[in-house]
Amino acid sequence: MSVLQVKSWIYSKLSTDANLTILTGGLHVYDIVQENVTLPYISYQKTTSKLVHELDTEVRQHALKLVVVAKADSSLTTHNIMARIEDIFEADFAPGDIGAGYNLLSVEMIGTSVEQIDFDIVKGSMDYNICVERLL
Repeated sequence: MSVLQVKSWIYSKLSTDANLTILTGGLHVYDIVQENVTLPYISYQKTTSKLVHELDTEVRQHALKLVVVAKADSSLTTHNIMARIEDIFEADFAPGDIGAGYNLLSVEMIGTSVEQIDFDIVKGSMDYNICVERLL
C-alpha cells in the first residue's frame, strides 16, 4: 500500500466522521495547507513508508503525523479534535482486510504533543505507525 493510498484511506475515515466535522466546523482535512485556511483544521505533516519482510509476506510500515491547528482562544478545541481522532483510530482501524488487496496489521500511536505557537495559534500533533500487509 503506497503512502498515497494510506493517506487517502485515512482521509476517507476522518472526512466521513460527523463528530469530527462538527468539531472542525466543516470538512477541514488537508494534505497541503493553503494560506489563509479556516481554523481549526487537520493536516498531514509527515508521512513516510518502509518495506518490512516477515516470513515471506510484504509488510509496509507507514509513519504518519497528523497536525491539528486551532485558535489559541479555543485550546480545548485542539484537545477535543485530537481526542476524536484518537477515538476514530481506535474504533475504525481494527486489524483486518481493508480492501484493494491489503490487510491492516496494526495502528499504534507513538506520541502526541500540544504547543502554543504564538498568541493566536495552538498546534497539536499525533504520531502513528501503521503496518499494512499486502495479500498475495
